Amino acid sequence: MNICLFYVQLTNRGRGEKMEYDRRDLRVMKTKEAIESALFKLIDEQSEDDITVKKLAFTAKINRGTFYLHYKNIDELFNTYYDNFESALQPLLVSFKESLLKQPKSDELILQATTQVLNVIEENKQIFKFLLLNPKKIHYFHKLQQFTEEIIFTNYDNLPTNNTPVPQPYYGAYAFSSFMKIAEQWVERDCQESSE
Repeated sequence: MNICLFYVQLTNRGRGEKMEYDRRDLRVMKTKEAIESALFKLIDEQSEDDITVKKLAFTAKINRGTFYLHYKNIDELFNTYYDNFESALQPLLVSFKESLLKQPKSDELILQATTQVLNVIEENKQIFKFLLLNPKKIHYFHKLQQFTEEIIFTNYDNLPTNNTPVPQPYYGAYAFSSFMKIAEQWVERDCQESSE
């Protein structure tokens, strides 16, 4: 919905209707926070194969019907978390590529972009660990690799890798895998060092 139209609708309603909308919105937020908290608790306590909607709802102190108001199943919940992670990365990667095309040999740009991406990983470290470092969820790793390579390596002109004999797809795979291995070690150490 257009944000301006949304604002007009809210301001044109009576005060009581607006408060009811705010309350419902707050309930949705609290429910999603409860689901997230329950998911992380279950991830820490048991095997992912044991995580069911029933256990998640019980741990979140909601009924199963409430869970299904927000998600079709557990996989949709995981997909939502992955999509949110990808959405947080996208503007950083796009900005990095645009800057790199202007200044292809800037170590400062690479350092700045790496730090920003590590900050996003730290903010989402439980989901990062569960979805992207989990051999049973390898499809998320490959999805993120494809997403990252499409953004950074689609326009090959002016990229610093053009001066190497390594074909672009191999360079992209190498760069992604190397970064992910470093990020994995950092997350496994509970991000003890600063991203910088």
